[in-house]
Amino acid sequence: MKKRFVYGKKFVSVMAAMSIMVGTLSGCGAKDVSDGSDSAMTAIADEAGEDALDLTDGNSLLAAIKQNYAAASVNADYNKGLYDLDSDYVFEFSAGEEAGEECYDVFQVYDTDDLDREFKRPYNTNTYEDGVIKVAPDGVIKLDGENGQDCNDGTWGSMNQLYLVQYRDLKTGEELANPIITPFTVKHDLKSPAVGQGVDEKNNYVLKWKDVEGAKEYAVYERIGDSAYTLRATTTDTMINSRSFNNQAETEDLLELFKNDLQNTGMEVDEEGISAMNSGIDIEDEAGYYVVVAIGDQGKVSGMSNIVDARDIAANLPTHIKDYSVELDITSIEDVPTYVDVEMVDGSVTQMIIDYHGAQAYQYPDEPNKITIKAHVANTEFDSFMVTLNGMKYEDVVAQKDYFLDREDKLLANIRPAEVDVPTIEITTDDATSESTPSEEVTEEPEEEITEEITEEVTEEITEEVTEEVTEEVTEEEPQEPEVEEPTEEETSAPTEVGEAPSEMPTKTPGNTTAEKLMNEVSADVENTINNLGADKVNQVLYANSDLGAWMAYCLIAQSEVIPVPTTVFPEAASTEYLLEVLLEAYRQNPTSGLLDIGEIKYNSELEALKIVYIEDCDTRLDKTKLELEKAAEVAGSVCEDSMSDYDKVFALNEYFRINASYDFDSMSTDVDIHSLSESFLDAHAPYGILCNNYGVCESYSEAFILASRMAGLESIAEVGTLFGGGHEWNRVKVDGSWCVLDITNNDNDDITNGLLNVSDEQIAGTLVPSKGYMVDTTPFAADSSDKEFYYVNGLAVTDYMDAKDLIMEQLKNDSKVTVRVPAGTTEEEVKELFQALVQEGASIQTGNYAFGLVHVE
Repeated sequence: MKKRFVYGKKFVSVMAAMSIMVGTLSGCGAKDVSDGSDSAMTAIADEAGEDALDLTDGNSLLAAIKQNYAAASVNADYNKGLYDLDSDYVFEFSAGEEAGEECYDVFQVYDTDDLDREFKRPYNTNTYEDGVIKVAPDGVIKLDGENGQDCNDGTWGSMNQLYLVQYRDLKTGEELANPIITPFTVKHDLKSPAVGQGVDEKNNYVLKWKDVEGAKEYAVYERIGDSAYTLRATTTDTMINSRSFNNQAETEDLLELFKNDLQNTGMEVDEEGISAMNSGIDIEDEAGYYVVVAIGDQGKVSGMSNIVDARDIAANLPTHIKDYSVELDITSIEDVPTYVDVEMVDGSVTQMIIDYHGAQAYQYPDEPNKITIKAHVANTEFDSFMVTLNGMKYEDVVAQKDYFLDREDKLLANIRPAEVDVPTIEITTDDATSESTPSEEVTEEPEEEITEEITEEVTEEITEEVTEEVTEEVTEEEPQEPEVEEPTEEETSAPTEVGEAPSEMPTKTPGNTTAEKLMNEVSADVENTINNLGADKVNQVLYANSDLGAWMAYCLIAQSEVIPVPTTVFPEAASTEYLLEVLLEAYRQNPTSGLLDIGEIKYNSELEALKIVYIEDCDTRLDKTKLELEKAAEVAGSVCEDSMSDYDKVFALNEYFRINASYDFDSMSTDVDIHSLSESFLDAHAPYGILCNNYGVCESYSEAFILASRMAGLESIAEVGTLFGGGHEWNRVKVDGSWCVLDITNNDNDDITNGLLNVSDEQIAGTLVPSKGYMVDTTPFAADSSDKEFYYVNGLAVTDYMDAKDLIMEQLKNDSKVTVRVPAGTTEEEVKELFQALVQEGASIQTGNYAFGLVHVE
């Protein structure tokens, strides 16, 4: 597990910060209050009135955030990023003799700021002469042709996003307590693409990026190890899937075996049948890292894009059917299999639904009770799964085919294709900024540029007039010079804030920088909006793990189109990769923010601000947010009481939504154009649908539960991933001290009720598969216990699948419908054995079903 950022003393994954939920501010990441009272923000709001956020003089919202949320401490210190350095740029730093003797260890340049990553190659050489350490490019990569080449021409080659890391003090040469990281980018002929990864509707691996001005085509390279790059594909499009990779294996041997089996049955063989996919995605031996390079006319090229790691979604990438051909003995149409095991790129196994629509069937003239079916696998490219059934005549299976077709349709009805918009973050700069040298400091407020930027991006116009506190001229303290020979003007050309130890870094007076002025203006607007929504209710449902996460969450809820993140306030915001991770977490875990166009996120390096594009009209969304919060409070108050246990609260909310809400199948069948969505579609994918209209899809169920459960004092999160290979969203909720998995969408099922109510990770293995990208670190939320599971609590669970026979027989005496949970990992063959034992025992079973680890008989 990659680790970088630290919250308090807790290390969390590079994917963001969902570590420990503490405190009383909604129970979601707030900082502990030493006197044991309610959080400061909540307490002050109570004193000032129910809907007020009347805090301190100055910037009250930011003051409240800083007071109630711990700053994101890191295992490295950050400087503000440097952008568009010349391709041959050399860093120079005045240094003492002791540091000079250790110059090779003072600085390193990497293509990652994850300093714990095992494979990370330095791309620099250091020299020390006349009191100056120079850091120059060395051994960098140039992507040109089939493979990346080592480049030693004194430039940074194709490298684009790099990180200068200082490990030792420039005076003494002693190792620093925390390394200092300065992100920087290199200027190239063309702008480097910002690349994201995801899956398409068939779960093929996808890379996606924005069109680069001047680009004629794009080259996709895979990095193997710490520095070897191999060309995988070229395209003129801005998206490519793994089927186009030139190393996409066709698994010739497997296909030949399969074709031989089909031919032996007399079935016509489709030469283009697919029994393997994503086989070009290899995550072994440090492979599976991808970059994209833009190529233009006359030899113009960009630097390499950001690096994406296929490991992050490997559990969601099917690679092959575990058993592509199976033979079963059946006694009734109910025995026709529903699921097939599919192996994923990471080696895990996921259950997927067999798609019998349009399947080929073959009957054996000499064996009337035998039939072979060649079927597809839903939500995949697989069209060559073969199942041979012994025990029923061909005509009987065909006559009763509607049974398993209807069963399949029910399972797939509330599962959408897994295709998602790919999140990316694009770095932009003002024209004047991009033309300046890296060593230049902003000493005057660029009024015209700032005004133009703000009028385009902020929801309300921000005037040039600012308060006295933020109109002072930008000033900086001079860094303490090492006691060495005074460097020449040329030797001090590097940025003064780069390379200094934390105590030597120039300090900036809060409120004086252009970015902080913008932040103060936006903060005032956000605070006003939060007050209008009802600060007490917002605080109850807000989720964050750090001051940066809380700031982003408030901005998203308030529909701010600009989110300033100055490094003087949030040092870790210097990493745009981390910014994207925190933003996606804030977006997913604070559902009243509505829908974002996550492919249009931009970061302005001059203003140190994110630009956000909302899909829904902001005023309309804010009106609905207020109604969502009011309804969530009403629901929580009507079905939950403070004296209730967590289990009883979860059950009460689950029953409320299960009984009162309905699934919106119309929205599932809608062709999606993200820029022209209907109001009903937007509602169905937001808390508003389930809370206020009583209909919606899985997002609406999950997000409605988040709001109502947090209003009821529960800790809950949203989880995004796949169900049977289709896109899905569900919850995790803390129940009397233990985290559990909850999927209200599928609990609202006429055949198997509450099949996913407080289940464990073991019980959902291979069924609900979480994705990475919207979660930081799921480790603190592991559902390790099943003792809060609904059927276990109600005495309807067994530890051996055959023990279910006696329990079912006993329940059938009083009820014509019985559902019992069997142990995790029980196979369909074992369930069939159980059904046969029930029949032998005298049970009159009309229908039987097995899903989510539950056996259901009628």
